[in-house]
Amino acid sequence: MRFSEHTERAVLRVVAAVLTATASNSIANAQESLRIGLPVPGESIYSPVYVAEEAGIYAKKGLKVEITPYRGAGAAQESLAAGGADIINLVPSGAAVAISKGVKEQIVGCGPQLAPDEWHIMVLANSPAKTVKDLNGQKIGVPAKNGTSDYYAQWAAEKAGITVQPTPLGGNTWAPLKAGQIQASIETPSVALRVLPSGEGRSLLAFKAAMESEPNYPMCWTASADIIKSKPAAVKAFVEAVQEATAKMQSDRAYSISFLKKYLAQNDDAYLGLTHDRVITTLANGNVDLKILAASLNLAKYGGVTNLADPASMVIDYAVKK
Repeated sequence: MRFSEHTERAVLRVVAAVLTATASNSIANAQESLRIGLPVPGESIYSPVYVAEEAGIYAKKGLKVEITPYRGAGAAQESLAAGGADIINLVPSGAAVAISKGVKEQIVGCGPQLAPDEWHIMVLANSPAKTVKDLNGQKIGVPAKNGTSDYYAQWAAEKAGITVQPTPLGGNTWAPLKAGQIQASIETPSVALRVLPSGEGRSLLAFKAAMESEPNYPMCWTASADIIKSKPAAVKAFVEAVQEATAKMQSDRAYSISFLKKYLAQNDDAYLGLTHDRVITTLANGNVDLKILAASLNLAKYGGVTNLADPASMVIDYAVKK
């Protein structure tokens, strides 16, 4: 039986549609799902994690990524320990504390920041405090316990020979500072670069300069042992995807600023430009230098852990800088 030309075209269209749907389903089925936990929402440091989604980098690498911001590193760590997240971002010493408590996880890469660029201890412009020593016995706002801000606050207090009260506030520390609930706060770039130029706040200590003699990683990607075992290629692909997204932002300032405007819900071009120039350009997910990691892990003492395992045992092999 010979079909008419019109019928043949219709059959071919149906066959093409079926093949396209089948191919799409195959690609979807081939994608590996990962649940990513970030310690805070709306932080410029983590913008490449979202750029990788918008730019299709995850999809290109065969990943389907679900991103969840938490209210502090402690909450992210609890989710990883409970099986609610596969990979999280937190200070290496926080991972050390979790591992010491029996959580099965490993560091799979450091970054997005490799140094505490634009991290500050901040006070209001009219605060009587002139140096960190003036904060003796006072409350310093941090997002959560056992996170980068918590350990940095305690590090700064020890260096100044004082004691402070790190006060967990679940992410937003600037508003409670303005309301007088705390006397100082640890601020990351998203707040510091907005507040410092305005004169609304002052920096008592810039962590990058203060810690130059004690280099440390402010954050790292940590994955559960289960996901490393079941999806090793996907874990590595995620870290590489964030690096690729970082490079995309660094090479295209206009795109970076345009994305940051949406991501940070900010229209201040000067602020967005500062964020790109002082934060995005310094980001670099990379292999782990074990010497710097060892220095980073010294901060775990503020989480009550002093008997640490060998740093190399905490890092997956391919992430170690050779």
